[in-house]
Amino acid sequence: MGQARRRQRKQGRFEKQ
Repeated sequence: MGQARRRQRKQGRFEKQ
């Protein structure tokens, strides 16, 4: 999921993807 690069902060699962 490349579109979750900026929302990774909200999810917490995409630390540095």
